[in-house]
Formats: sequence, structure tokens, C-alpha cells
Amino acid sequence: MQRCIDLAKLGISSVSPNPMVGSVIVLNDKIISEGYHTGFGKPHAEIEAINNLNEVQQSSLNEATIYVNLEPCSHHGKTPPCAQRLAQIGFKRVVIGMKDPNPQVAGRGIEMLEESGIAVNIGVLENEAQNLNRSFKTHMTSNRPHYIAKWATTSNGYMGRPKYSQKSRQISGPLGHHWVHRLRSEIDAILIGVETANQDNPSLTVRSWSGTNPLRVVIDTNGRIDSELNLLIDGVPTLILSNRNEKLNHVQLIKTNPNQSVYEQLDRLLLNLNKSKVLVEGGNSTLESLWASGRMDEAYVLKNTNITWEDGLIAPQISNMPIAQTHLGTDLLSHYIKPMLEQK
Repeated sequence: MQRCIDLAKLGISSVSPNPMVGSVIVLNDKIISEGYHTGFGKPHAEIEAINNLNEVQQSSLNEATIYVNLEPCSHHGKTPPCAQRLAQIGFKRVVIGMKDPNPQVAGRGIEMLEESGIAVNIGVLENEAQNLNRSFKTHMTSNRPHYIAKWATTSNGYMGRPKYSQKSRQISGPLGHHWVHRLRSEIDAILIGVETANQDNPSLTVRSWSGTNPLRVVIDTNGRIDSELNLLIDGVPTLILSNRNEKLNHVQLIKTNPNQSVYEQLDRLLLNLNKSKVLVEGGNSTLESLWASGRMDEAYVLKNTNITWEDGLIAPQISNMPIAQTHLGTDLLSHYIKPMLEQK
């Protein structure tokens, strides 16, 4: 099962909004095939593992065990149901990491396998399997994208210069900077507020890592964005949520409804675009509004232990301990997830 999870991670930048899934086939205590979901709309992990076998090997699968970190699907989507294929083949046993949180599956794949006479084991490395696909679970159970907040702080907790001072500058060190670009390559969209856009003029692209640029989204409900920003002229896909009527270069302007929560509008918009994993790189006000909306599902905090400021904008304060910490050169990276994300 750990091998399934390791394989699944290879699809982290290409499968969303689908989950990351890996599969391993074992016969006579030996791994005879592996597979993983390589991209949205492509064959699922179990089918990849089966297709990697020759005809002679496939003829002996009724004596084999197939491992998969997520319950095989039982519905027709972009691909036929995997549970049906496994049942037709007649595997001896299927070992599953976790049930699928998708309401269209939610145990039906397991039922289909058991009804065909296949032995099914569920919950092997379940915590690890749940953690791997936590963004997919949010999407399925809350009907909204999974929001990941990221901010950098000085050693004494400041994240930005005060408005009367010079413009904000990069706080994270070189390794932290590379890590941020890696994270960008693994998500579907990046969200910031208009203040961050106007003050920092960021590009929000993947530059220090290989990968595809995510969709860039700016919340600008009062129509204050500077029309000369990099975001509006570099040709990378960008959405602006605003009440403006005029066009802004080549970006897509989404008219907001002042009588509805901007996050509810954003949820619906992003899901319609198949964007289910969102990185929030905004400033303090955007982070605070995200937190107040109950949508801060994860947070990564980069603290540069070599930088101290005398004043500035205080970064959000988290009261709970992180689930993990890593040193990246001068930066201490702390990772928090719900339900251990509480403000001081």
C-alpha cells in the first residue's frame, strides 16, 4: 500500500480535480505490475497496472491481489468503472486504502467487488491515504475547492511592510523560494487580493521549478486594480473578480454579485473550471477573510530566521502546533491542516 501511495504522488501535477491513485498487483508474493493515474481523463491506476501485463500474466489474475490506495470507482465518468473491470477479471483479493468520498462511489465500488465474490480488505494505511487526497476529499464533501494558504514571515512575525513604508520585499530565502515554485506547480489556481497585486506586482508563475503555470485569480470587488500590472499584460491565464464593466487587456473579468459572498461565487466559478486545489498567496486582509469564511483548509508558513523587522504588518497567528516542520536553509517551513488550524 505504501508503494501505491508513492506511485500516486507521481500524478500530483496532472490529475486534478481527480484524486491521486496508485495500484500494485501481487501474484505469489511478488509484484508483477504497477500503475498510477497519470492525468485527468486518462485511465485510472488499476487499469494502468492491468494494461502493463501481457496476455499470459493477465490470464492468471484470478489468483492475484490488487492493491489501490482509493476505492475503485463504480460509475461512468471520463472512463468506465474500475470496480466493474476488476470484478470481470475476478481478482482473488482487492486491498483498499480508503473509501472514496465521492457521493457517486461512497462504498458502491466495494459492494460491486464483494458481490462478485472477491475478498476485499479496507483501511490499510488509511490515514496516509486520507492525507494524500485531502484536497479531493474537501472537493467531494464540501462542494468547493480546497484552499491552501501560504505566507512568509520574519523571525519576529511580520509579513509585510506598513503602508507608509517601502513596498514589501521577498522574505523567504533561496530554498524557500524554490519550494514555493514547486508548490505552485502542484496546484490549479493561485488567489490574491487587489492590495497584493497593486503593491507587489507579482507574476505568480512557476519559474524556479518545472511545471505548468496555474490559473491566477485576483479579488478586486471595488475595481481598484492597476491596469499596467504583470498579471494583466504577460499573457498567462488570469481571472479578475470585480464590479468593473470595462475590459482589462487580455484577462477575463468576472462580474461579482455584491449581495453574495465573494467566496461562494469563487467556489462555483473554480469548480466549473475544474480547479479544485487553490493556493492563496494574498496579504493579511485576504488571509483573514479566507479564515473567517472557514475555507482555510491548510496553511504553510515560511519563517526566515535570519530576518528581523522593527515594525510592519503582523502575520496571522496560529495557536496549534504544526503537523510537520522542515528547515529550508534560513527558512523554517511549518505545515498546518484542519482541524488544527486555529487563530490565536
